[in-house]
Amino acid sequence: LGLSPVRGIVRELRGAIWFQTVIGRGTSFKVCLPRSRSAAAGKRAPRRPGEARPSRSAAAAATVLVAEDDDAVRTVISRLLTRAGYEVIAVEDGERALDVIRDSERHLDLLIADVIMPKQSGLAVLEDVYKLRPTMGVIAISGYSQEEWSKIEISALADSFLEKPFNGNELLSTARQLLG
Repeated sequence: LGLSPVRGIVRELRGAIWFQTVIGRGTSFKVCLPRSRSAAAGKRAPRRPGEARPSRSAAAAATVLVAEDDDAVRTVISRLLTRAGYEVIAVEDGERALDVIRDSERHLDLLIADVIMPKQSGLAVLEDVYKLRPTMGVIAISGYSQEEWSKIEISALADSFLEKPFNGNELLSTARQLLG
């Protein structure tokens, strides 16, 4: 098993991995995992990709944060979600998305984030969301194929991936699946 898959597994389990290299002595690794999924700071148990969310009967009860730098794409996604009954907060870059995530007292149910954005990349946002709001659903979107992104283990950071261009039904179906 290589380091990359180990890192993905540890992240999925909401753990941490450290390493230290000493010249002439080698490298040692330390892995810390929570005793149970709910042990992490008294928070709800984090979901694993594909695991159902607690039931929410109406889309209107869900708040979705959309982080997309392309104005047209952001507008289309926001309108589509709003028409489907979701409450939408739309931002134009990763920095603003993290501001909303850090500062919002509102419950955020789902993040839809472009992987490549200015100011702070979508990948950095996904990593921070993973730490700050471990139970928040995440859909990563990109013009690059999932195959290209698999090299950097996007699956360890997002519950789902949509390759642009995608249609509205794909987006809504994915959102419904993650929101339960």
